[in-house]
Amino acid sequence: MKVVKACLSCNRSFTSYECQNKHYCSRLCLRQHLKTEQGRASRGEQIQATKVVRGTLKQQTRYCKQCSTGFPVRSSDKKQFCTSSCRYIYISENKQTMLDKQRATNIARYGGAYPTQNKQIVQGIRDTVAEKYGSQHPRFSDQAKIKRVQTCIDKYGKPYAPSFCSTSKDEQDLFEFVSSINPDLEVQQHNRTLLGGKEVDIYIPSLKLAIEYNGLYYHCEQRIPDRKYHLQKTRLLQHQGIRLIQIFSDEWINRRSIVESKLKALVGSTTKGLYARQCEVVQLDSQTAAKFLEQNHIQGADKSRHKLGLYYNQQLVAVMTFSVGRQIMGSTNQPGKWELSRFATSRRVVGAAGKLLASFRRAYDPTEIISYADRRWSVGQLYQTLGFDQVGYSAPSYWYTKDYRTRLYRYNFRKSVLVANGCDSCKTEWQIMQDLGYDRIWDCGTIKYKMKIE
Repeated sequence: MKVVKACLSCNRSFTSYECQNKHYCSRLCLRQHLKTEQGRASRGEQIQATKVVRGTLKQQTRYCKQCSTGFPVRSSDKKQFCTSSCRYIYISENKQTMLDKQRATNIARYGGAYPTQNKQIVQGIRDTVAEKYGSQHPRFSDQAKIKRVQTCIDKYGKPYAPSFCSTSKDEQDLFEFVSSINPDLEVQQHNRTLLGGKEVDIYIPSLKLAIEYNGLYYHCEQRIPDRKYHLQKTRLLQHQGIRLIQIFSDEWINRRSIVESKLKALVGSTTKGLYARQCEVVQLDSQTAAKFLEQNHIQGADKSRHKLGLYYNQQLVAVMTFSVGRQIMGSTNQPGKWELSRFATSRRVVGAAGKLLASFRRAYDPTEIISYADRRWSVGQLYQTLGFDQVGYSAPSYWYTKDYRTRLYRYNFRKSVLVANGCDSCKTEWQIMQDLGYDRIWDCGTIKYKMKIE
């Protein structure tokens, strides 16, 4: 049964269960009260009273599951280990066995590795939540919204929490870097006006440029089930004439120099550039092209057939690659039809893309060239400049992650490959990957461009 108590530190009223020996509304109040002499004395009395109460309960000896050492416990205590160290050691040594047992139990009870894989249970949860809260999720109920707003007003004097409460170190580093590119520009952090209360991490009003930092852990499907979440943000801002750049955390951590270079180009760095007419086009070998792309392209190297490079004073400054088609998308090699797969520069080179594309057309006489612009980074302006026509959009795609630090492309985890490695053929690819401990994250899809050459 819950009762109303008065905090011994701030005298604020709070609710607690009658059986709980709780005398403070928060840990902050506890720490502050213990700094006073009166607080230390009252805390000593509380601890002594608790010991007396606990001493009246029936004691028994229990043996540790890890080291078999006997230790005293109360009859109501469910403690199975003598120390926390023994508990951690036991879990680490028997983790796989425990997981297998858990999955076997879930399969026997619910027909899947997890209870939520049972449609009846999922529907029951939804019905209970809808009946109790009047919405699909408790946090979306009117009562929860009012409570959140009131809590923020009481704590911060505003209907929302201040921005510093939800900023990670890497996100803060990104904001500071963007602010340093051009000190004359106003750079806003945690803008909540553009999307009606939804947060935009970084916004530069004068450039109509927004930047989102998407941490893999918080933006994966287990926390954001809507696979079009990132695409919807892009569309909503696009309707307002605002370009949105979405950076995944692994890109900022593992390919930071490339991300910084792209952001400098977007924000308007004053770095002096070259002109393509000063450079020479050279056919590249696979090793040279791969090394350059790993250092300068956000997606890294590819397995293309033709690789062209621009050299300035014997230094490689730009690379463009062409492949015969995307086998992973089910396409076949057709004579004269090519895909522009990669384009990257190590510095600003005016006209580099046009010169490399023209060189490829002269050498291989293509009849059609297609390419795809990543909507997280591009609006396709370069393709329009080169003479490509926009022919459509592709739906959002996804990557897999297990450690939330790196992304693995889904092509490596096709169901046929998983089944060949001993996985259950009756399950979907996503169900198998979940059983293996993987999560997935969705992107914004791509824009498809085509150039027809008569």
